Amino acid sequence: MSLRLLVLILFTASASSIIGQTLSGSHWMKLKPEQDSILQLKEVLIRAPKNAWKKRKDTTTFNLERYRDGMEKSVEDILRKLPGIHIDAHSGSITYKGNTVQSVKLDGHDLLGQHYVAGTRNIAADLIQEVQAIEHDPEHPLLKGLESGGKTVLNLTLNKNLARLNGQINVAAGLRNDRQGVGEVQSSLLGLSGKLKSFITGGVNNRGVNKGIDNDYFSESMTEDRVERKDYTIPYLLQPLFIRLPLPDQAYRFNEEKNLHLNLLMPVGAKQLVRGNFHWTNDQIQQSNFQQARLFTKNDSWQISDRMEGKLRPSLFSAAMFWEIKIRPTTMFHYKGNVEQQQSLTEWLQQMNDRQQMSSIVISQNRSQQHQLEWITRFNEH
Repeated sequence: MSLRLLVLILFTASASSIIGQTLSGSHWMKLKPEQDSILQLKEVLIRAPKNAWKKRKDTTTFNLERYRDGMEKSVEDILRKLPGIHIDAHSGSITYKGNTVQSVKLDGHDLLGQHYVAGTRNIAADLIQEVQAIEHDPEHPLLKGLESGGKTVLNLTLNKNLARLNGQINVAAGLRNDRQGVGEVQSSLLGLSGKLKSFITGGVNNRGVNKGIDNDYFSESMTEDRVERKDYTIPYLLQPLFIRLPLPDQAYRFNEEKNLHLNLLMPVGAKQLVRGNFHWTNDQIQQSNFQQARLFTKNDSWQISDRMEGKLRPSLFSAAMFWEIKIRPTTMFHYKGNVEQQQSLTEWLQQMNDRQQMSSIVISQNRSQQHQLEWITRFNEH
C-alpha cells in the first residue's frame, strides 16, 4: 500500500510570467507574482473573555461585567444574578449557598452594620466593580485561623475612580387602575472623604415596596437582626395578620412609607475605630381582599361573599454603635450597643355576606437594649 501526500499552497496574486517545460512526461509551472499585488495580513489577536468568577480558598470573586445587562439600578439587582446568592423578595435578607449573610462590607469596611438592606437596596449598581463572597470569615481579625465556622460575608469592591461624594435621586410616578396616584422619591449619598466613610439614604413611597430596614411586616422570617436577638427578646409583635399572596407586594398592597438611614465609620487615631448606624421607618400599610362565590342546586342558587380589610401602622427606630480599640498587636477591646423601639397599630375588619361583621384593633410597643463588651487576646500566632 502506498500513501500520497498532496500539499496545496494558495495565495492571491496575479502572475506576471509563466514558464513551462516538458520533462519526460511531467509538466511544471512557475508563477511569479507582481510585486504590487502582494498582500501582507495584519497581526490578529484572539483574547478569551475573563472568567465570570474565580475561587481562592474561602473567597469567591464575581466579575460583574459578565453579569450586567444595563438594567440594574441597585446593588440588590446585580446580586440577584450571581450564582449561589438568594435574596428574600420581602425582607431583602441575603443567603449564600444557603447560609445567612451576616454582613455586607464596602471595600472591606463594615459600614452598613446589621441592617445592610438599606444599602443593598439603595446603593447604585454602577458604583460596584466586583463582589466577593467570603465563607468562614472570622468574627475578629485576631482569631483568624483559630475560629471554626465563622461568618458568611459579602464584600463589595467599589470602582477605583469614584469621587469623594457619590449621590443619586430616584423619582417614579404613575396611576393605579382606580386613577389614584402612586410614586416614589428616594435619595442616597455615599461619602468616601478621607478617613470618614458614610452612607445616607432617605425617601418616601406609596407603591407598596419596603425601602426601610430588613423587616418583613407580614412574616417571621429570620433576618440577621432577628437571629442576633432571638435568644433574649420576645417574638416580634408585628404579627402576620395580612394575607400573603403569590404576587409582588406592590401588586396588591398600598402603603405610605417614610424612611431615613444614616451610617458612619471613622478611625480615631491609629488604634481606634468607631461606627454608628441609625435607622428610622414609619409606614401605613393597607390591604383589601374580597372573595365572592355563587352556588347552584337543581332548584335554587345563592351567593356568599367575604370581605377583609386591614391597616397596619408600624414605626421602627434602631440605633447601633460599635467601638474597637487595638491595645496591643495581640489584644483588642470591642463594645457593641443597640437600642431599638418598635410600635404598631393594627386594625382589622372582616365582613361576611354583608351581614356578619368582626373588627379588632391591636396596639403594641416593644423597646429593647443590648450592650456587649469583649476583651480578646491571642496568646501566640498559632
